[in-house]
Amino acid sequence: MKTTFLFLVLLIISNVNAQEENQSQSVEKFDYKVDGYVLMGEFDQDKKEINFTKDKFVAGNYRYEVIGRSTYKTEDQDFKYVLVKILGFSAKNWKVIPSEKKLRFYRSPKNIAELEKNKPKIQGEKNHWSDYKDSHGYYYFQVDYKPDYIDITDQNKIFWLKEEKFNTYISDGFIKKRYYLKPQFAYGASLSLPFKIRPSIDTLNMKITPELAIGGYLGLRQRLDRYKAIYLYLPVVTAGVTTIGINSNNTINEQKVDGNEDGLIFARTFSVGSFIEFNKFQIGAVIGWDKAGGEIGKNWRYNDRLWYSFSIGYNFLRKNDD
Repeated sequence: MKTTFLFLVLLIISNVNAQEENQSQSVEKFDYKVDGYVLMGEFDQDKKEINFTKDKFVAGNYRYEVIGRSTYKTEDQDFKYVLVKILGFSAKNWKVIPSEKKLRFYRSPKNIAELEKNKPKIQGEKNHWSDYKDSHGYYYFQVDYKPDYIDITDQNKIFWLKEEKFNTYISDGFIKKRYYLKPQFAYGASLSLPFKIRPSIDTLNMKITPELAIGGYLGLRQRLDRYKAIYLYLPVVTAGVTTIGINSNNTINEQKVDGNEDGLIFARTFSVGSFIEFNKFQIGAVIGWDKAGGEIGKNWRYNDRLWYSFSIGYNFLRKNDD
């Protein structure tokens, strides 16, 4: 009875942890990267309204952040829209050359020093960076400037898209969430099937047993890919309940014991380890110990003894990040 009560309590705690983690997922920072051609409208920052006459294309060279959402409502139209802005550029020295329809980027002294080291020994086969020098002696490189395309000149502007179209672009892969690769504190609930290796005891040989476990985990999570839900958890501490089989000799046996008594009972389980998660599927290696519950389990010979495990699991109570 006590074991069953403990199982229910831990299950409730696991669900609470999962709900709290779902809320914390929004803390994982990301911006957006365009993969393809996307049409955006310019937002009039003076009038604080969307502009239907100034549209630009973006070809995926820059990163964006969502800075707001609002609703446009008139007698003829009623829709929600998203406001986005280009993230800051590292290039500082640049200007537009209207007559040449070019964007000119100037090299810093540090850039020049680095490039000088890699200067080719033979000139003439193709233009080298040092072939481009303006009348003031500054080195530069140029790219085509197209007024209808978003470029570095638009970094102080705000653009808008209909929310429905924005979500469609994301679902179709034209706009992708680009997550930051920073470690985070993580906790939640999981269902796992660890294959536990229990070392030999006295005359008992080593045993390998698959045992179903449910519980909560706590640890550090490191995202390994900016676009896919691939994580490394290290270290991870888990606590929960598991099922074990006990026979009359207080060893593992998933059959009947003492006549009609069921040898499959609950046990408290604790472990420490590391695992990799891909789309909520988990695989890892852990070390832990169990404590069988009830009168049947109090003399279990493996109580509080270390076991080792290769674990396969599924983080079934956490929402997808993507």
